[in-house]
Amino acid sequence: MRKSFPLLPGGSIRTCGPDRCGPYGETGEARTLDLLEEALTEGRGAVAPETRARLRAALPRDIEELRPHLDEAAATAQTRAEALLAQRSARETEAMRKLLADQRARITTLFRKAEPVDQLSLLFPDEAERRQVLDDRRAWERRLEALAREEIAEPERVRAGYATVAARVEPVGIAYLWPATA
Repeated sequence: MRKSFPLLPGGSIRTCGPDRCGPYGETGEARTLDLLEEALTEGRGAVAPETRARLRAALPRDIEELRPHLDEAAATAQTRAEALLAQRSARETEAMRKLLADQRARITTLFRKAEPVDQLSLLFPDEAERRQVLDDRRAWERRLEALAREEIAEPERVRAGYATVAARVEPVGIAYLWPATA
């Protein structure tokens, strides 16, 4: 599963003060999101070089302080995603079982309705027609044998396709909102 977390747990933005970074409370979040959106769309101008240098110097520490919050949000999202994938896997696995069972039932019905082999020469005097009926029966038999294997393997293959193979969390960016007057 690949997931980006532009915001952290519960969509919350972090605030970094002079001492450390931490989660915002619920109250400032909406306003901060509005300010971020506004700053990104309006392009408010460049941040002073000394401010940029200070923020760049603080970046490793800020990431280190925010990492536990990111990991927590990622674990929550992964748990939620895996639960949804398990539900979908169960639905698709059951659909695969039903599809294979329906195929088996259709072929079995064809066998029941088919003419007995010992009467084929009476029912189909033409050699080509008789050969075609026998070829059909052999194909049905091969398909029933294959279905027996598929009824075991295919649901497991579908289930395995929804398994989480790897989960990785990598911080790729951080956005600082800096007052225009600073």
